[in-house]
Amino acid sequence: MTAHKTEKLTAPTQSDYLPWTRNAEQQEKNTQYKAKLSKQYGYLINHDAFISEQAVICCDDLTLGSKSYIAAQAILRGSLNIANNVSINNHVQISGKVTIGQQVRIASMTTIVGFNHGFEDIHTPIYKQPCTSKGIVIGENVWIGASVVICDGVKIGANSIIAAGSIVVKDLPASSICAGNPAKVIRSRIPNTPVVSTCKVSSSLRKISKQIQQQWSNIQKFHNCSLMLEQIQSQQPFPSDNIRPLCDMVEIASALNRPVEFCEKGVLIEKLQNLQLPCSGLIGIPGKEQSLLDISDHYPLLSLGYALQCLDSQLKWPVHAVNKINKYDLYTHLSQLDWKHRAWGSGAWIDLFSSAVYLQKDLINQDEKDKLLNPLFAWLNINNLQATGMWASANQESQWLKAVNGFYRLTRGSYAQFSQPLPYPESSIDTILCHSRINGHFLRNNITACNVLDIIHPLCQSALQTDYRQSEIKALFEQQIPAITERWQNNQGFAFSPDQTASLQGTEMWMSILATAAEYLGMQEELQFTPKGIHQLSN
Repeated sequence: MTAHKTEKLTAPTQSDYLPWTRNAEQQEKNTQYKAKLSKQYGYLINHDAFISEQAVICCDDLTLGSKSYIAAQAILRGSLNIANNVSINNHVQISGKVTIGQQVRIASMTTIVGFNHGFEDIHTPIYKQPCTSKGIVIGENVWIGASVVICDGVKIGANSIIAAGSIVVKDLPASSICAGNPAKVIRSRIPNTPVVSTCKVSSSLRKISKQIQQQWSNIQKFHNCSLMLEQIQSQQPFPSDNIRPLCDMVEIASALNRPVEFCEKGVLIEKLQNLQLPCSGLIGIPGKEQSLLDISDHYPLLSLGYALQCLDSQLKWPVHAVNKINKYDLYTHLSQLDWKHRAWGSGAWIDLFSSAVYLQKDLINQDEKDKLLNPLFAWLNINNLQATGMWASANQESQWLKAVNGFYRLTRGSYAQFSQPLPYPESSIDTILCHSRINGHFLRNNITACNVLDIIHPLCQSALQTDYRQSEIKALFEQQIPAITERWQNNQGFAFSPDQTASLQGTEMWMSILATAAEYLGMQEELQFTPKGIHQLSN
């Protein structure tokens, strides 16, 4: 750390200890002091921030945001990134690598230590062993009481409150009230939100996993899976309404690592492949020419392709309806999609286009795939909204619902499936968490498999690029998992929404949601199933 010269201190004033009482003259004088620090040590200090000359500043790097202040007798050292409107009161000590979000209040005598002494070697004095630093991240709008100690490696979620005297050694979720030694969550600041323990999450995952495995045969009988298989083996045209439930059944069996009952695997693959039209590669009425640019039912081809993937097979025919689209027609169509009124449908079309490329596997070569995908990603990256990370905006009727749902469909088929980085992942996280909060985190209102999947999957995908607001995402998932598992209907499965009867669609989707959330939390080993189809996080 940089050893700074000791400056000759001026006599302290009230504003040194109570910076919010400073007047214009004192602020102007402080401007000269800040300029001196910035010039001498390379600090980035906003013009309307305040640093008491009675504070000790020995930082390697310091960024101090607008209207933030550091009061007298505070000691700051290390690499510190402090956002706007942060108050660091007297006798606070901050050291190591620390990031502090905007609007954080830090009361007197608090110690925040973003490094640790090595002590692994019992034969070497501790002071001779190297230090380590994982860093500390404090989310926005956090209130830290007096005499709190925060240890290295901790992440504190936004909107939390830490009671005076607490010692924080583990991550704390967003919007929580915490206290004690070690600090624990007392309750959530979100009304009617229970505190969920990690043990409860783990036990919920183990229980539901066991239930699904043990009840799978009964679930198939309940949903007449044998009848669907009889229909597909007959010479009659297979009902289009049965394509998705049949494929959902295949995906669930694959996730459970169980064979499809009632039908031999090779026969099933042949029958599924024959549902595809050779002329277009789509699913539809034989002899009727189809254009992907006009298609309105996006799901049959996706269901079929991923079911075949789960059976270790693939589509029989190239998807000519996709392959013949040139980049000019693609750009025109993308620009004409109704993002304002039909954000979900717009995202679903892009999902269909990109998934059709993916599902062709070795039916087309990589150059042909690049010819289709490169202009798609170019258009998407240019038209993504930096402020929100979305392709559509909120509207008065549904707020962020349609925009976020469309974001999921779009990114699932394109960015996630082809392992491409999202343009603005942190903006996406902000928007999705805002949307989740508006809807009570989908714990009591607007609960459908789509609505929950459309926040869980994109948050996990965004988190592959950043640990931004990680503790809030973790808290959300820990609340969702027990709530989801409690909606299981014995020997029937999951319903798409709580007011419906169980379905194969609901069962497959909720299983995928649980698996995605469990993977984010590092609890995937608690489950006895792994999604391998359309709703897996990536391919």
